[in-house]
Amino acid sequence: MLLTDGLYSAALIAAALGYGLLLAPLLAAPPAGTLRRALLNIALGLGIVGVLALVLGIAGGLNRVTAWSILTLGMLRALAGALSRGVQSAPGPAGGPRSRKLAAVLAAPLGFPLGIMLIGASLPPGLIWKDEANGYDALEYHLQVQREYWDAGRIAFLPHNAYASFPQQTEVLYLLLMHLAGGPYAGAIPAQLLHAMLGVLAVAAVGAWAPERTRVAALLLVGGVPWLAYVGALAYVELAMLFFTAVAAGLCFSPDASGESASDRLLATGQRPAGGRSPNYDSGRFWATGLCAGLACGCKYTAVALVAAPLALCALGAAGSITQRLRRSLIIAAASLLSFSPWLVRNAAFTGNPVYPFAYEVFGGKAWSADQAAQWAAGHRPKSPDDSAPRRFVLAFEELSERSPYGIAVRSAIALLIVGALLLGSGTFPGALLWLIAAPLVWILFTHGPGRFALPLLIPLAWTLVDFGVRLEQRLGVLVAWRVFLIVALILSAATVVNAATLFRVFDDHQRRLQSRTQSDVRFNDLVGQTEALRLQMHVLNQLPTADTRIHLIGDAAVFYIDRPLHYTVVFNRDPLLELARGGVSPMECIAWLRTQGVSHLVFSWPEIERLRRTYGFPEVVTPVWSAALQSAGLRRSSLSTDQLEILAVPAAH
Repeated sequence: MLLTDGLYSAALIAAALGYGLLLAPLLAAPPAGTLRRALLNIALGLGIVGVLALVLGIAGGLNRVTAWSILTLGMLRALAGALSRGVQSAPGPAGGPRSRKLAAVLAAPLGFPLGIMLIGASLPPGLIWKDEANGYDALEYHLQVQREYWDAGRIAFLPHNAYASFPQQTEVLYLLLMHLAGGPYAGAIPAQLLHAMLGVLAVAAVGAWAPERTRVAALLLVGGVPWLAYVGALAYVELAMLFFTAVAAGLCFSPDASGESASDRLLATGQRPAGGRSPNYDSGRFWATGLCAGLACGCKYTAVALVAAPLALCALGAAGSITQRLRRSLIIAAASLLSFSPWLVRNAAFTGNPVYPFAYEVFGGKAWSADQAAQWAAGHRPKSPDDSAPRRFVLAFEELSERSPYGIAVRSAIALLIVGALLLGSGTFPGALLWLIAAPLVWILFTHGPGRFALPLLIPLAWTLVDFGVRLEQRLGVLVAWRVFLIVALILSAATVVNAATLFRVFDDHQRRLQSRTQSDVRFNDLVGQTEALRLQMHVLNQLPTADTRIHLIGDAAVFYIDRPLHYTVVFNRDPLLELARGGVSPMECIAWLRTQGVSHLVFSWPEIERLRRTYGFPEVVTPVWSAALQSAGLRRSSLSTDQLEILAVPAAH
């Protein structure tokens, strides 16, 4: 079962490689090296597959036949490309066998977080992790929205779930996997495994473009961060965004038209090209950079400020004439907009607002209001007094180092050392360092600060490390640089082991919690690939009769496992029943409305309602007193009610 799930995900990546080959002729100078070209083709191909799935989904033509057609055509193109080129391998490291063995030993600890990530991704969604509310976001929209599209047979606007209007470059691939595997539950674990695989490809992209002498340190710097394994086990979007970012940065910072980077040339000859970089910049490479940056934006809105804009600014601040720099920057910006545009066009067509639900005061938006926009803004920033700029910086430091065991404390310390060395030792201002300084300010000042939102910053951090290695070798020689980076790699290798041990302890703690909750000796190994088998046990509402059941759920929106007909509403959207109650409609009239909607059970998730009331805001009309009034007016409390859910049956009209 697990092998099958993994093959779906791997086959999708192989198909993306084939579609990416279609764009290769448009790039005047593809990157040198088989691995670099393959990673670029996969990135671009995932964009093509996403657009195909989006267009077919909106047209109502995405189904198992068309999904398999997309996959088959892409894989055939990839096979044809491999046969036409013959078997080629990427150039090996410049060092001898001893240095390659040393590099392998230092990088070996990356296998620990990789193993935890793959085991976690093989479990049914919703079992791990506590700090992510057991993957709440996946159960609320990353997977749930695609399940609704699958059930409806088309991609359409969902007025009850604002998150459905986020860009869905990653999620539409999950929808494709659902069609390939034969259903939402069958496609859930392949979706998680795809997300994990894209994290592996992101680390591979860093290693593929980093110069040989700094490669191991860069790999450990990115791959050893526990957030990768932690988030990679969930059907989220961050690692897809990280992959596109890593490829975009590699194209922007490393290779010139010949495939040789300034760093590579410096390491080989000791001479930096005139102007600090090769004069043979090729516009095709910058178009590819921008396309990948735009695909990162298609994964998450935050990438606009954390990836695309910084890359355009880096190109603007690079060497060359003003005309050259402006041209490169404009190419990256235009290409980013082009690959991001399918999601802007979808939102504009569905809601009238290309960045829905944001910028309501500018564009407006269907099923949205000024009050909802204000609630959204208030809900996605730290609460007072933590909303001040000084407190935001304190909270950011705590998030990355102290409060969360999955932060990047060791990396933060190394980053400070690198930045200090660069500022003290050079009069220039490298693009990666500009990115590394500017993007965190956006994360700290304009988001509510989850640590996983900062994951894209690992890429400029890695390239700052690479640039430091180039400068160190230029000033102090190869031997000194080799020794320094051996020490850095040793530190990072040890940190990776420590981080993996911490992650394993948390993983094991989740297993003990599950055993305590179920009063059994069940282990996670027993649950690998068991989404279908577990779904009936994952939610009490699945115990309601299958016939004539239609649920109206208030509060909880993590509804992926509820397999009965259902209406739910995300906290920022407006529930029509609650709007009636807020307007003064009597309990008897509310019950009459429920009957007109064919609702058989009204369900209150009281713990979730109280959590939302404390955080995002929730209609004040929803109280146990109102529930009691509804019961006095005719609703009947079900015996299936629990401490978590109050289930009220709606009697038929007399």
